[in-house]
Amino acid sequence: ANETSIQKLNTDYRIIHPIALQSPALSVSFYGSSFFKAEHLKELKPIKDNIVTLHLANMPLKDADLDVIAGFKNLRTLNISFTQVTGKNLAQLNKLPALKQLSLTGLKITAAEVEVLKANRSLSSIYIWNTGLSEADITALRNKIPSVLFDAGFKSDTVVASLNAPIIEDTKQIFTDTMQVQLKHYIKGAIMRYTIDGTD
Repeated sequence: ANETSIQKLNTDYRIIHPIALQSPALSVSFYGSSFFKAEHLKELKPIKDNIVTLHLANMPLKDADLDVIAGFKNLRTLNISFTQVTGKNLAQLNKLPALKQLSLTGLKITAAEVEVLKANRSLSSIYIWNTGLSEADITALRNKIPSVLFDAGFKSDTVVASLNAPIIEDTKQIFTDTMQVQLKHYIKGAIMRYTIDGTD
């Protein structure tokens, strides 16, 4: 892509950079949801063939904006998490022949809307955290589109984890007689117990 074009398109809220040194492939990230407009996506058309990664998480992106994204034919990674996309226009993403990774986290979508993506043979992983899809929905999607890894996130509400050990706060490593030490734990409210003879 033309270097001058890239410089003109770079703003405080839209960052464009090569994914590697001297690579023609570009990564585009949007920041500041209050400043985002649909026109900002359309402005990328001069470099659309170079964009391989597009991050739009938390932007006020709408279903109609997927029509523009569908024109970025070399796009491999797309993050539209926590946007206003409803899923009704997800079929537009089947026009992206190189798309491998798609993040739909936080969207209000149905299993039927996600299922239309099975027409995209290049997709290898879809992130569907916090979408409202049930375990049955996710299992059905995995069965219907076995070539895609559906990542539904980590549910920690039933996990019992062990606390790490407390630390001893002191700068001295060696002492000759006695030394005052202080035990500390970074988890607020953790109860610390210690033994001086090895018993529990």
